[in-house]
Amino acid sequence: GVDLYISDSSGRTTLHIAAEKGHSYKFDVSLEYGAPLASRDSEGRTPLHQLAARGYTETLCQLLARRINLDVQDSTGAMPLRLAALFGQKDAVTLLVRAGPNVNCNDQTGQTPLHIAA
Repeated sequence: GVDLYISDSSGRTTLHIAAEKGHSYKFDVSLEYGAPLASRDSEGRTPLHQLAARGYTETLCQLLARRINLDVQDSTGAMPLRLAALFGQKDAVTLLVRAGPNVNCNDQTGQTPLHIAA
């Protein structure tokens, strides 16, 4: 079988890669088999960060239904909501805001997701 905990040289697991590529089926199968949702790559990003930044809303909805930590920060202090706003992923921003993250959480530059979205 596939080791869902193994990562590449950038710390990306199968779940990270499926999220980056928008492969919803592979993402779903990885989740079904217990892939770690909170795993972090070398930049401290989780699969949620990847989905938010790329705007893959279908898969993002499936992940949000699992009631995961929306306030998780990467190595720069960026939350998934900040990345969605930064990359202009309006639908992802809407989904994330409705899910209830802390919209006032600062990153290392002192900006909140609201600063980026404005």
